[in-house]
Amino acid sequence: MNLLSNTKDAAFSKSKIININIDDVNCNQLTSKISRSIKEREKLIINYANANSIRIIENKKEFKLALNCSNIIHSDGIGIWLASGILKSPKLINRFNFTDCALNFLKNCQENGWSLFLLGANDKILSSAKNNLENRFPNLNIVGMLNGYNDITSKNVIEIINLAKPDILWIGMGTPKQEMWIKENKDFLDCLIIQSVGDLITHLASKKERGPLIVQKMGLEWTIRLINHPFKYFDRYILGIPIFLFLLIRELANKRLFKI
Repeated sequence: MNLLSNTKDAAFSKSKIININIDDVNCNQLTSKISRSIKEREKLIINYANANSIRIIENKKEFKLALNCSNIIHSDGIGIWLASGILKSPKLINRFNFTDCALNFLKNCQENGWSLFLLGANDKILSSAKNNLENRFPNLNIVGMLNGYNDITSKNVIEIINLAKPDILWIGMGTPKQEMWIKENKDFLDCLIIQSVGDLITHLASKKERGPLIVQKMGLEWTIRLINHPFKYFDRYILGIPIFLFLLIRELANKRLFKI
């Protein structure tokens, strides 16, 4: 299997958000890139970045290294999109969230015969996600699932995934755990597409409700999560958003100071 270089796809324009190059990509472009990589038998690593990612990088430099092992880093949520405009780095055209196009992507998987392996969530959520997907996409080829809360450092995990021979490996263990796992194991995985998907598996299991469509379009879906689970998301949003804004202000000041 040939490996793509660690340089992200030159076909996509990029926006630099505090030392992370974000690919300006939409769902159709990402699907086309995945299709080409599968056809040409080239490994493709896809991660995402959001306001929380930028905050984590500030205190966890190895997370930045993990992100930079990606071939594609797409934005996730409104924070990165807004930041690109504030920093003029340049502004992202696409306000992209993979969850929004996941069902269309899975339809493509079914039509093209691409096989899928799910790593993440717990056994109950994985089972619910699989049942929902089988009902909606009866010909979707899900070749395996593994609990992301178990010992994912075991070599058996790699062996199980490689024996299943998936075209696409979805890893939903949350940031930065999923990105760090990809960095440590990417060279040992035989699958073609390695993609971090956050809590997408939980969404597919119908265990995590999204806000109304108008709230999603306004970029305020995070407020629904915070209202429903204030303790769970206190650190990420109540503490995290002010830190993210501070980092943006600092970056903007540096740009003006050094005329970057």
